[in-house]
Amino acid sequence: MIQIALDWNCVIDLEEDRPAAPYLRQLQAWHNQGMVHLCMAGAHRLENPRSWDAPTINQETWEEKLRNVGLAGIELREARSRFGIDLDRCVMEELQNRLFPGTDFQFYVYCARSGVDYIDRRRHPTLDAVYQEVEDDQKHVLRKWMGDKCDALSLYTYSTWAGPDDLFVTSDERDFIKRRDRLREPYRFERWVWAPPPGQTGPFLEPVELTRQLTHIEIKDLIQGHIVTPQEAVEYLQAQFGAEKLTGIS
Repeated sequence: MIQIALDWNCVIDLEEDRPAAPYLRQLQAWHNQGMVHLCMAGAHRLENPRSWDAPTINQETWEEKLRNVGLAGIELREARSRFGIDLDRCVMEELQNRLFPGTDFQFYVYCARSGVDYIDRRRHPTLDAVYQEVEDDQKHVLRKWMGDKCDALSLYTYSTWAGPDDLFVTSDERDFIKRRDRLREPYRFERWVWAPPPGQTGPFLEPVELTRQLTHIEIKDLIQGHIVTPQEAVEYLQAQFGAEKLTGIS
C-alpha cells in the first residue's frame, strides 16, 4: 500500500479551505477506503500555535484541530535509524541546510546570527516557563527556528521509511517544492575513522595497528518516493491505480 506523509501545511490548507483542500480531501477519501495510508511525522506535534502566548499546541487543541479537518487518529510516525547515530545526525543537518539555507541547525547558532540572546531551556523546568520570560524578538526567532526545524524533521522522518512509490505531500512551494531536486541529490560526507592501513584487508592472523583515516561517504536516493503538491499526489495516484477506480476529482 502506498504510504503518504502529510506536511503540516496540509492541515492548514484543510482548516482554511485553501485551493489545495479538495485534493487533500480526495486523499482522505482514499485513505478511508483503504487504498492508501496517511500519516504525519511525530515532529509536527511541536508546531507553533497561532497564538504567541504559548510555545506549542496543547493536547486538547491539537486533537480538536485534527478532528475538525477529518484527520482524527492519523498515525504520527517517528523516524527510524538508518546509518547510526553520528551519520544520522549529519544527514539531518545536511537535509535542513538544503531545505532552509538560512536557518542554522543548532538553535544557539541561529540566535547568535539573528542578534538575540540564546534561550537556555536548562534554566527552566518547562518550555512554557521559558516562554513567559523571553522577549518578543526571542519569541520571533524561536518560532521561526521551530517552524523550520519541524518541517525539516518531517521530511527527514519520511526519508527513513519511504519506499519508491510513497509520497511526501506539501503545499509549501517556496521551500519543499522549489528545492525538491536539490533535496534528492546525493548526500556526501567526510568522516575520520580508525581502520587497518590502506591496502591491508582481513582476515588478520596477527594484531594490526589501526590508523586514523579520512573516509568519503556518499548516500544516493536518501529520499525515496516523491515530494509532491496535493494536486500532484492525486494525479500520481490516478496514474498508479487507474482513473476508472477513483472518484471525486476529475
